[in-house]
Amino acid sequence: MTPTCKKSSENELRDPLYAVVMAGGPGSRLWPESRPSRPKPFLPLAPDGRTLLAATLERFEPLAPRDRRFVVASRAMKELFFETLPGFDSTRVLFEPAARNTALCAAWGALAVASFDPNATMIVAPSDHWIGGEAALRRVLADAARLVEEDPTRLVTLGVEPTYPAEGYGYVEKGAALEGTVEGFEVAQFTEKPSRERAQAFLETKRFYWNAGIFVWKASRYLELLKRFEPTLAETLETLESRVKVCAREGRRVDEDAEFIEAFANGKSVSIDYAVLERASNVVLIPASSFEWNDVGSFAELERVGSTSTCGSAVVEVGGSGNYARIVGDAKGRKKVVAFSGVSDLLVVDAGDALLVAKKGDEEGMKRLVARLKELGLYDLF
Repeated sequence: MTPTCKKSSENELRDPLYAVVMAGGPGSRLWPESRPSRPKPFLPLAPDGRTLLAATLERFEPLAPRDRRFVVASRAMKELFFETLPGFDSTRVLFEPAARNTALCAAWGALAVASFDPNATMIVAPSDHWIGGEAALRRVLADAARLVEEDPTRLVTLGVEPTYPAEGYGYVEKGAALEGTVEGFEVAQFTEKPSRERAQAFLETKRFYWNAGIFVWKASRYLELLKRFEPTLAETLETLESRVKVCAREGRRVDEDAEFIEAFANGKSVSIDYAVLERASNVVLIPASSFEWNDVGSFAELERVGSTSTCGSAVVEVGGSGNYARIVGDAKGRKKVVAFSGVSDLLVVDAGDALLVAKKGDEEGMKRLVARLKELGLYDLF
């Protein structure tokens, strides 16, 4: 008979728990707030005014203490990173030589974690999401780590109970319940960004969850599976691992090593979901109904989490139709009158050097707009 797993706490975990936070996420639907020069994770968009990256790192305390937290960030963000987090240990920041999607970023994090502890369990999490109920999140993560300790081949993903038929999220379907666990399920399937009609059908089945992009597994297991499922990355990972060891012996930063940089930049760009999770067996879902989650991917989502921090931009939302006027001000104290006549359901964002006027809730339109701005070279002009 399989032993019953009790609710976990940090003290019950056998193996040290590490956290790898991926500070990517351009947040293009948050233009003109989020731009390449100051992308979404570095913006003070948490409801309490913290940057999303700072809020993410702090929520792992004390489950994964400061010396067991790593951040994978763009090399172009090096100066901005330490401006935003001046006290962060530079040896725990892994600067990407090039953007290579989540699979390779997580692999670099796994290599760093494994260099400290070959048997380590690691959390992989995005840096630009909002969590309501961080203590509850830590309890769920401890449960996930316990599942991995019981069976080191497991890959655990957290699923958030959907509250509306979101088209922009990935979904994960729960399968059979695991025996002897608090609340764990086999994963039946992953589905990326369904149509609204299909998303509505998912909600009605009560079997589908939003894929929060938060995972727990053994660092060594993830590296093993990535090499197996993505043979073209196997050689890349061997080179990266070799250079990590060489640079550690020589006391040099590996992200400044020429061979490491070349291997990383030439590595295949692929997501964690496609590279590993959709192909692996023994993938486990933990439904995370005890905390709130939001990817803060648009102005509509900012409104849902109650964030009023907009980096000094003036945000005007026009609800009902008719005449509308408001005096708005930015972070430098400049004021202006914004007036509308005969319009409704508009979102207006005045960032000083850029002005956005959009229909509220038009996420697909924002994607097309940002793509066009990039074509015209206007996305991050000033």
